[in-house]
Amino acid sequence: MPPKDFADLVMLPREWRRGDDCIQWPRNHDYYNIEWLENLWKYINEKFPTDLTMLENTNILYLQPLSRPLGVSTANNTISLYKLSKNIGLIQLPIVPSKDDLAIQKVLVKLNFYCIEPFPEMIRRHKCIEEYVPQLSCLGLLQIFKCRLRHFTQLKIQHEFNTLLNEHDIKLLRQYLSRIMTQQLDDSNIQCIKQLPIFDNAYLSTDLNQQQYRYTSLNNILYIYESGTKLPVDLQPPKQCIHVTDSDSRILLDKLGYVIHDFTHVARYLITTIGQQQQQQQPPQVNIPSPQQSSPSIINVPFKHDQPKMAYL
Repeated sequence: MPPKDFADLVMLPREWRRGDDCIQWPRNHDYYNIEWLENLWKYINEKFPTDLTMLENTNILYLQPLSRPLGVSTANNTISLYKLSKNIGLIQLPIVPSKDDLAIQKVLVKLNFYCIEPFPEMIRRHKCIEEYVPQLSCLGLLQIFKCRLRHFTQLKIQHEFNTLLNEHDIKLLRQYLSRIMTQQLDDSNIQCIKQLPIFDNAYLSTDLNQQQYRYTSLNNILYIYESGTKLPVDLQPPKQCIHVTDSDSRILLDKLGYVIHDFTHVARYLITTIGQQQQQQQPPQVNIPSPQQSSPSIINVPFKHDQPKMAYL
C-alpha cells in the first residue's frame, strides 16, 4: 500500500468503525474487498510490526471466504470481519485442530465465545495478533476466560457454566485444562482456573425449589475430598466443599497445589462442627435436675435435631 493511501487506514467504511464484534461484508465489494484487506495487512506488518493499538476496535480481522465459525451462514457472497479487540472473547483454532480442539470449540460456542478457524497467514504473522486473538490451547483458553472474568461477576460466571453447559462439557473443560504444564501456571493463570466453576459441588439438595449449582469454583473452599458420597445441603458450612470423582480433576488440583482428603476426614470435621453448633444454640437451663430425676431423653438434647445428619455421616 503506497504511503499516499495511508489515509485509507482512517477512512475505513463506517460499518467497520461502529464497534460491532463481527459484521458480514460483501465479498466482492468494489473497493474494500479481500485484495484490499490483504494489502492493508501487508502494510501493517511492514510499518507497525509491534503495535496494533491505532487500529483497535475496527473490523479488520477477516476470514477466508469459505471459512466460517460454528453457527455462521456458509453463504459465499460475504466475508466475516471481526473487531480487533482484546475484550470480545475471540480465539482461533490451530491450523490442524485435534479432536479435542474441535470438541472444546463447541463448548466455547455455548459460552458465547467466538471460536473461529485460523486467520489468513498475513494476519497470523503479526507479532501482536495473539494478544488480541490467541490460538486455542490451554494458555489461549485461559486468556479468553480472563477476559470474561474481568467483565462478568463471579455469580454470573457460575450461572452461565451451570445453565449453558452439561456434564460432558464440564468434563471436557477439566480434561483440556488438566494438560497445562506446571511451568505455565503463573499466579495469573492459577487465579483464573480457581474462579472457573468446573468442579463438582459436594452438596446435594433434595429440595427442588432450592437453587443449588452442580458445579462450583475453588474460591472459598473448605475441603476437597474423594471417595465417599455427596453431602446433604443442610450440612453445608459457609465455605464450599468439592467432591473429586475423576482423574482429570485430581491431576488439575494436584498441579494447582491442592490437597485432596479422604471422605472420613471430612465426615469427622462435620460431626464435630454439628456438635459445636448445637451446644452454642442450646438455651441455658435454669433448673438442673438431680441424677435420680434425670430423664434419658434429656441426655441427647444437644443432638436431638441432628440425629438424621449424624446417622447420614
